[in-house]
Order: sequence, then C-alpha cells, then structure tokens
Amino acid sequence: MINNKFETIIVDQRFVLSRPKISSFKQANEMLECYNDPVMRDFITSSCLPVDIKGAYEMIRYYHDLFINKNGQMWFLEDSCVNNKFIGTFGFHMIDWNSKTAEISYEIHKNYRKQGLSSLCVKLVCKYAINILGIQRIEAVSLIENVASVNFLLKNGFKQEKILHKHQFIHGQLMDFALMTLDI
Repeated sequence: MINNKFETIIVDQRFVLSRPKISSFKQANEMLECYNDPVMRDFITSSCLPVDIKGAYEMIRYYHDLFINKNGQMWFLEDSCVNNKFIGTFGFHMIDWNSKTAEISYEIHKNYRKQGLSSLCVKLVCKYAINILGIQRIEAVSLIENVASVNFLLKNGFKQEKILHKHQFIHGQLMDFALMTLDI
C-alpha cells in the first residue's frame, strides 16, 4: 500500500531516520564527507557516489524524489548529539508495488560502524516496509567481494538466494553480486 506521508523513524534517544532535506548545504556537505570513505567507495558503483557538493545535492534530490514518485523510500540517519549530523542512509531505492518487492540499501559513516546501529536501522526500515507499506519481499544486492556487507545481511536475517554473475560495473569492471533476501 502506497504511503503518502513520509514518516520519521526514531531509532533511539540519539539517532533518527528522517526525510532528505533537498536544500540543505549542511546535509550535502556531510553526505560528501560520509561517502568520501575509501572503503565505501571500493564497493559502490562510482556513478552512484557524489564527488562534489553538486553531486551530493543531486543525490539528495534523487532520494527525495524516490518517495515523491512512489519508486522507493530512503531515510537519512542523523545524530542528534552532533547537531543532527548526517551519518548515513537506510531504506529502499527500489519498490515494485505490483510484486510488493523492495530492494534495501544502506550506508553509514565509518565512525558509526560496528556499534549495532546499522543492524537496528535495517530492522526498523524492514519492519516499516512490511507493516506500513505492505512489502512482502525484501532483497539486497551486495558485491560478493564485500564480505562485511554479505555477513552483515546474513547476521540480520537475510539469506543468500543466488549469485548474479557479471551483474554490475564497479570501477570499470563487471563484478559478481549476491542476491540476498529476507524471509517475511
């Protein structure tokens, strides 16, 4: 069921998942800082990563428009103890309303990794997708070489369904990806 209201998700007393702010220089600058992590850049299609402030604004606009156009829903994770600093994205960059399938994606600033925060956010957005949006299948596509991401998904209840051979270009090379699914 298509939801016309973008709902903020309270993660805990410190963190909140909120709507992208399309005209925020602060958010664009913080996004750029987050995505400039070399580890993150190794595993994400380079065309998806902002390289300058203009690219960060474009990415924010893209995430904002996903919801407006009913094609997906991405939340920005903010740290209220650091002036609502942007520290990552969690959500669904693709929703197929006919099959009730959503593809999850997530990124988090390097300083906030390995603290359980990503697991909590993934669980919250999946619960939202199932209970509010009526999604019946959640998929994730992860580069096989990104062992940390594959293990993260497994730890959070996803199962590897199949290998997508030569699925996507990463830095000019066709790479294999794991299709992971969450049982609902």
